[in-house]
Amino acid sequence: MDFIPDKEFHGLFIRINHEIPLKGASTPEEVNARIIDHAKAWKSLAKSGYMNAKTAYRHADNLEKLVYTAGTDFGTRAISTARRHPNGVENLTLNYGYSKAVDILLERNRRLRRMTRIRR
Repeated sequence: MDFIPDKEFHGLFIRINHEIPLKGASTPEEVNARIIDHAKAWKSLAKSGYMNAKTAYRHADNLEKLVYTAGTDFGTRAISTARRHPNGVENLTLNYGYSKAVDILLERNRRLRRMTRIRR
């Protein structure tokens, strides 16, 4: 994951977080374990017949590639990005959940815009 720029990783993190709640995960192992558990859930849906097997297995394989493929450790990159940017979306999402993180960032932006307005 080190070869992916921050802008692309940010989008990937948001897409993964919409599907898999990462709130409260504080180590790379926890993040990776949640991804693996979610992939297993997709596979069990395919086995039970609730979902098209081809679609479910493809989705599960894509999730597992984030964790198992050499050089693409999603959990390590997510935690390192969160520590590197303590006021960023990744850190706020891991602490509060995505919807609360967006609310916090929007409120900060509103406050900042109010302070920088030019008054005549």
